[in-house]
Amino acid sequence: MQINADIRGVLRTAAKGLRQLATAVKTLAKSATQLADLPPDSEIPVQVQDQAKTELFKCALCSYQTGNKTDWKRHLKRQKHLSRVEASEQPGEDKRLLVLHNQLKKKYPAIEESPDDYQDIDYLCALAYLQKMHRKTGKQAMVVDPLRHLFETVHKFIYKDQFYMRAGRNQMLSKTLSRFEYTFKVFDQFYNSCRQVVEFSNEMVKDRGKCDRYEHNRRNWECYLYCVENVNLPKYLKDKTSKQKDYDCISLHEYFQTCG
Repeated sequence: MQINADIRGVLRTAAKGLRQLATAVKTLAKSATQLADLPPDSEIPVQVQDQAKTELFKCALCSYQTGNKTDWKRHLKRQKHLSRVEASEQPGEDKRLLVLHNQLKKKYPAIEESPDDYQDIDYLCALAYLQKMHRKTGKQAMVVDPLRHLFETVHKFIYKDQFYMRAGRNQMLSKTLSRFEYTFKVFDQFYNSCRQVVEFSNEMVKDRGKCDRYEHNRRNWECYLYCVENVNLPKYLKDKTSKQKDYDCISLHEYFQTCG
């Protein structure tokens, strides 16, 4: 009888299994022999793991713990853990002010000369909002999408780029904070911060004068007028005015959906 390739494979697998079984039986027989040789009424030795020697790894930032060193190393490399570590190293508003001072001091030397005179974070954020288009002549130009630029600036310098939303209108999510460290009130706080920044920026624009020499400059200022300057910032899609829709302005909810 000829043995084809399929049968050979089955036989090899069976042979391997029988060898493993033989090894297990041999080990079991050895253990049984050792037990049989014990003196009468002797206790059977049992290997007990020393719990005191098991090291427990804990991460307070993520409320995570494990006794497995491999899992611990994997946790330390996860983006969520790294983001929380970075956030924990930033001591709140003082750090935000420092970031804004470093951002602005090259263009506005007075900030570096007298940093204590520039402690209002909304005012500094307004300077950062207008900084990119502040011309050497002293005139103020405007970006193409001033409302989105406003949201991005406030998010970066005041809220550390850490919040985002999904389609749901009543749930704010964070890249670094746990659900117990903030509430949906941050949405309204963010909105109010934007309004404060706009009020400061309006005063700055009035003092500097508008750079509207070319058609695209004038269009950008019209967009600023209808979408930002009047402080009627849309929270949701339904809040947009007809003019804001004409200029394809983004609402705050729509903006947060792009941040996830």
